[in-house]
Amino acid sequence: MEFRHGKIHLNRPRWGTVDDRRIQRCWELIRSTDDAASSGHRLAENDIIKFGRSQFRVRQLSLNKEAVILDDGSASKICRVDPAEFDELADKPCRVCLQEGSSLEDPLLAPCQCRGSIRHVHLDCLKHWVRDRLGISNGDAPFVVGGNTSSLSCELCKTAYQTRIQMGRDILPLVEIDSPFIVLESCNDHRHHVLPVLPGKSLKVGRGHECDMNIHDTSISRVQATIELDDKGFMLKDGGSRFGTYIKITKPMLLEAGQQVSVQVGRTILQICTKAADNSQAEELCRQEVESCQQHTTPEASLNGDDAHDTDPTQSPRASNGRDCVIGALEHSSPSQEDFLSCEGH
Repeated sequence: MEFRHGKIHLNRPRWGTVDDRRIQRCWELIRSTDDAASSGHRLAENDIIKFGRSQFRVRQLSLNKEAVILDDGSASKICRVDPAEFDELADKPCRVCLQEGSSLEDPLLAPCQCRGSIRHVHLDCLKHWVRDRLGISNGDAPFVVGGNTSSLSCELCKTAYQTRIQMGRDILPLVEIDSPFIVLESCNDHRHHVLPVLPGKSLKVGRGHECDMNIHDTSISRVQATIELDDKGFMLKDGGSRFGTYIKITKPMLLEAGQQVSVQVGRTILQICTKAADNSQAEELCRQEVESCQQHTTPEASLNGDDAHDTDPTQSPRASNGRDCVIGALEHSSPSQEDFLSCEGH
């Protein structure tokens, strides 16, 4: 815990040398409560979500009609169209509609490694084929691309199509979704889950057949979580799952007065709550915490981190528990009318 500018911030633990800084995994636990302010998490791009043992990264959030971006954007992989070559493509046929010629409105592409008379295809023909292949021709529906069997690949040469086509300075999309949507990338097999979210309707995530995002993992509940859309964006809520839904903490988290959060560090879950305190309460809290830590805190009582090696307990934060963090936050604060933290381990 760190106290600065009159506020308490939660930082993910770090230890090790400057050249080898190991980072302890730290997760925020989302619970299903009656309090609307603490019952969900406002999603942002690059958030890492953990459902059971499965982890997903938020690749894209869109509130309007927008192109779906599934590639990494590297210049060597973007399909390019040169308008100066339209005259050379005047007698080249499209392998879908068999018509010849290329134009600015409907250019001919070479999106894969096929050669000969099936090398080129019109952009509109390719868009229609992709939407039919993904099952979104008659409306926006969730679909999955990537992995070993990608739906966005050529049926002949198996080359994956890029979702962006560059023609001059313009970037043309290959797949567009009319409704707001979210793209989640699996951290294990790098498959992309494209999930349209309609206002007033919850998108279900779990291993049940009724879920919009179906994950085959026994550590995930039948209805693990839901994603809803409101005026401020996308809200992730836990669906009463058995093991909980987690958001990885990658930057300092501001703890507001009266806010209650649950944080998992290693195998320990801490329930943290901020409360207002006067001088006498703050001094009494510090005295009680110091006495309690002196009596009960030992290096053997702390847990090893998820991805950190054993180090000297005298030089590692693992030699202390969450109570030391509370004391450190209070020592940096002024003694009058400041906030203090209450931590309860599970």
